[in-house]
Amino acid sequence: MLNAALEAGALFTYATARSHLSSRRVTTALRLNLPVITYGGTLTVQPQSGEHLDLRLLDQAAVELSLQQGTSHPTAEPILHTFEDGHEWLRWRPTRMTAGVTAFLAARANDPRLRPITVNDPLNSAAVFYIAIIGENLALVNVRHALLPALANAAHFLSEDSNTPGLDWLEFHHEEGTKAKAIERVMKQLGANRLVVFGDNNNDLPMFRIADESYAVSNATWTPSPQSTMNSESSCTPSRRRFDLGQRLQVARRTKSVSARGLVRVRRASGSPGRRPLQGIRTTAQ
Repeated sequence: MLNAALEAGALFTYATARSHLSSRRVTTALRLNLPVITYGGTLTVQPQSGEHLDLRLLDQAAVELSLQQGTSHPTAEPILHTFEDGHEWLRWRPTRMTAGVTAFLAARANDPRLRPITVNDPLNSAAVFYIAIIGENLALVNVRHALLPALANAAHFLSEDSNTPGLDWLEFHHEEGTKAKAIERVMKQLGANRLVVFGDNNNDLPMFRIADESYAVSNATWTPSPQSTMNSESSCTPSRRRFDLGQRLQVARRTKSVSARGLVRVRRASGSPGRRPLQGIRTTAQ
């Protein structure tokens, strides 16, 4: 159904909090031709190859403070996503194996990006673009409160994940690395003037804020509260309209408007030039 819409000319991509490697496991069958948005908007890549097109690095102060909080907190240890030596890595401290870190690594046992932080292989804190802390909700609320001074220029979200029952995710990254900001950059490249999105969690709220049409899928897990969305970029209220995704796509095919969970459809402005693929990697640091 979705591939048929793409073949008919629909402008469609997805925005996910996951990496390209993880998301490709469930999107391989899609014949996507637009850049895809990963890590919540921090990294935009080519859909097939995963080539980096746009990367937003975290402020070093936020990285250092998150490590300090991990050292002082018994259940909240950061997992750091870095771009070092020309490659993407997942880094953690093996001496700090919390329930969240253990669950994260267990789900990625054969992931080629795994690279523990050791004395002989220290972390380059200037190369971190995304941080996740997985733990119980109350602990993460307290940790985020302690981190707020260093997160003034960062986007941060506290969300549930069905893959880690009982353990929530506190994620933060560059303020320009939200799904909404990344979508705006892709739309500018395309010359698009209309946006339709579907979302199901707190880190989709910025997309709702900028969309012409927005829909919460039937299994959405919104928790719009001060504890879950504290920064202004994510303070909007999600649409209360809930639709069956399959039915919505049937309508979308007839109207040339396509959207899906965590995914977006954009419409090119009338008379705009053809699609211009993003070229090369753009790295932005604080």
